[in-house]
Amino acid sequence: MGSCTLCINWAPRGGGYGVCRRCRHEAEVDQDGICRPCTVEIRLLPDLEWTRSAVRSGPGPVRDLQLSLRLPGIQNPNGYVVRKRRQPVELPPAEAWKRRYGRGARGLQDDSRVCPPQVVGQLALLPRLPRAFTREHAQRIADRSFPEMAEVLDAVERIRERRGLSTGWRFSVMEVMMLALASREAGERLVDEYVIAELPRMRPAVASALKEAGLLRRRLGSGLAQSAYQREWRRLTSCEHCLAWAGDAKPLCDCCREWARHPSRTTAPCERCGRTWPLKDGKCRFCHQVLYEHLGDGPAVEQLWFGGYAPGLNNARPGDYGRDKGRRSVLRREKIAQENPRVDSAMLVSPGQVELFSTSASASTHIRQWARLKHMRLPTLTPQASQLVVEFRTFAKEQQWTDMTRAVNLRTLRFLAAWLGVDAPLHESDIREVARFGSSWGGRRVVPFLSERGLLIPLERTDPEQAAVERLLDTLPEHLQDEVKVWVRVLRGEGRRPSPAMDWATIRRYSHYHVPVLQKWGKRIDSLREITPKDIEDAVTAHTGNRAHGVHGALRSLFRALKRERIIFRDPARNVSATHVNHAPRRIPSDRLAGLLDRAPTAMAKAVVALAAIHALGSTEIRRLQLTDLNRSAGRLITHRRGDKHTVYLDELTLKLLTDWLRERAERWPRSTNPHLFVTQVTALDPTGPPVAKYGLQPIFTHLGLQPRRLRVDRILDEAHETADPVHLMRVFGIAPETAMKYVKAAHPQRFGKEPTQA
Repeated sequence: MGSCTLCINWAPRGGGYGVCRRCRHEAEVDQDGICRPCTVEIRLLPDLEWTRSAVRSGPGPVRDLQLSLRLPGIQNPNGYVVRKRRQPVELPPAEAWKRRYGRGARGLQDDSRVCPPQVVGQLALLPRLPRAFTREHAQRIADRSFPEMAEVLDAVERIRERRGLSTGWRFSVMEVMMLALASREAGERLVDEYVIAELPRMRPAVASALKEAGLLRRRLGSGLAQSAYQREWRRLTSCEHCLAWAGDAKPLCDCCREWARHPSRTTAPCERCGRTWPLKDGKCRFCHQVLYEHLGDGPAVEQLWFGGYAPGLNNARPGDYGRDKGRRSVLRREKIAQENPRVDSAMLVSPGQVELFSTSASASTHIRQWARLKHMRLPTLTPQASQLVVEFRTFAKEQQWTDMTRAVNLRTLRFLAAWLGVDAPLHESDIREVARFGSSWGGRRVVPFLSERGLLIPLERTDPEQAAVERLLDTLPEHLQDEVKVWVRVLRGEGRRPSPAMDWATIRRYSHYHVPVLQKWGKRIDSLREITPKDIEDAVTAHTGNRAHGVHGALRSLFRALKRERIIFRDPARNVSATHVNHAPRRIPSDRLAGLLDRAPTAMAKAVVALAAIHALGSTEIRRLQLTDLNRSAGRLITHRRGDKHTVYLDELTLKLLTDWLRERAERWPRSTNPHLFVTQVTALDPTGPPVAKYGLQPIFTHLGLQPRRLRVDRILDEAHETADPVHLMRVFGIAPETAMKYVKAAHPQRFGKEPTQA
């Protein structure tokens, strides 16, 4: 018969193989000389007789082992040693047993030096001094008896059962409860709340138990309440000095308390209200508050106000009174305005003024340093500038902008209109420079507003994809940049022979693949004429999967263009091939598609998901859809693709979702002039009418846990399962013949023979 897993893995530190002190069997024993079965049995049923013998270092009676069962769901006591591993080795093993089994092992414990009993009726000579209790004090009076012990035990047991606590919690509470009961004065039955605050631990639990037993004397306003200790609700009142309501029961609010502590305060009758309180300049804090809040020539009105640390008050912090706020602040600003009146700006631009130095948008550095004027007082607005500011405020209200959006953009417009005027158009570069001052400045809405009124000189913008290609080419070695730029001109249709222009996005993808390869080659070659087919093979085989396929295609495009322009004599990538794994389309599990439209959060999200999942439209096609492409009466939608158009015949569900979206769009942005079908909060109010950003629709599909490309593939593959006609797929989804055959082959592989390479 072998050992169980627990006994096999039981290897206490400090023990070894020997004879157990309790059962006299030879087995693995711990540092106290006890085997595991005896340890488990002692923890389950404490053996007080044997424990007393062990404490006296005697041999003790021999105990027989009993059969123990391991049942699923029932956990037996652990067999670890009573003494902790960090405990000093020189500590006698019996001390651990005494701490473990309390009274039974130690015998009766009632040290008369800890809270000695007092004579009933005896008068105290000195006031009660605070005590510093520890757990050792509680253990030294663990066996002291009290008349109220039965009531306390019943109260602790009721709380334990009501809260579902363990038996150990009851023992811990009763351990410190002895100190609370022993600390009472002679003849007192109730325990004072101050005594509970002196206990070493379990203060909330002891307070709750004494309250449950009716043995607690409450001290209202003592501030000794602990966490989880529910005292009865105190009477809420206002501050006696300033009459402010702070939602507490303090006689004085924090502000008035620190006001009174100031050494310069003198207590006397107030000149205004006549109450006797600490004064400043002859008035109490309440009268100062009323006068500071009062504006105008009428009598000051006293009304209910709130104190404490609520935001928006004049006294945000205790004692922080006396700043130039309220009436004093208004008077100070009026005085400054009278002493330093605003004047016209010396930088006003005239429509016919000729520029001495160019400040065009194409300048490499900005001439105007607006940061120097950020904290200066603004000049006076001209009548034209004031009218423009009023128009902007009205326009913002009509467009239903938020208060923050209107404020930050209005601040930028007023700043530029005050310094430059509005007689001549403003540079967009100036607006962007001022908007960089901080989060309280903005210019995104100012640019289209001025553009509509012909008051804007726009920046010279470059296609972002083109700018990305130029940045990539700048990282190449200088002696290879000219040859690579020839490749770019060929792809854009600017070569020796006319050809269709390729979009910058495709050129950027090609550049991402071959630029790292060219950077390595540039360290050892002076021209791309030195490249051999072996170099092409090494560059392709250095990668795997789609990366290798992309590098191969990019290098073939590069050297084919150079050969066409007669920069190189022969194409080294012409006869180099790369293996590419073409994965078959796969369907999405039906459980992931169930309830897809119901999980879409908004009307726009539902319409976008319907176009992607039902009509297999890509995210780029959805973003570029315009309002004129939708014909709701005929139930048709026209999508624009490269040099072609595709007509989508809408079903009733998709048409209803699009109608709901158009209704919501008209309600949210009634004055939007964006021609695109789908807009966001940013693009709806932009007069230039841009489409949704490239990643603007991504949050919709991220919320659903799917990608738009996978929805498109799943829809086309589902249609291919219903019909094996590739022409039908081409007409319904507007895909190329090769793409249609790929889906038909994936849906019906049994109709096609094996590939020649797999035969």
